[in-house]
This record gives sequence, structure tokens and C-alpha cells, in this order.
Amino acid sequence: MSPETLVSVVSPSLLRIRFWDEHCVVYDTASSTTHLIEQHAGLLLEWVCQSEVSIASLSDRLASLVS
Repeated sequence: MSPETLVSVVSPSLLRIRFWDEHCVVYDTASSTTHLIEQHAGLLLEWVCQSEVSIASLSDRLASLVS
């Protein structure tokens, strides 16, 4: 996958994303499943749900948070 590859979520309206401290809870309304993930993974998921985005852009945004 090249850095120019675009990433998107097919049905972002099906996901409910909430943050607590260093964690993120994602509820998938289609499957009625709940997932506990790390905060940074939740941020990546949230950004991808907002709009189609390149891997390079996601990497840059994440790097700006952790540096």
C-alpha cells in the first residue's frame, strides 16, 4: 500500500466512537459489538470516518500528536 492510498470506512454512520482517558470504545451498531481500543487507534478510526484520507495524511496527523 503506497502513502497515496486512500482509506475510508464504508458506513461510518454505523459506528459510535467515545474516548475515555487513553482508551477508545467503538460500538458497531450493525453487529451490536463493542470494542475497546487504544486512544491513537480510535483517533485514526475517527479521522477515517470523517472523510476519505491518505495513509500519508493519517501518518502526519498521528505523528503530530505523539511528538
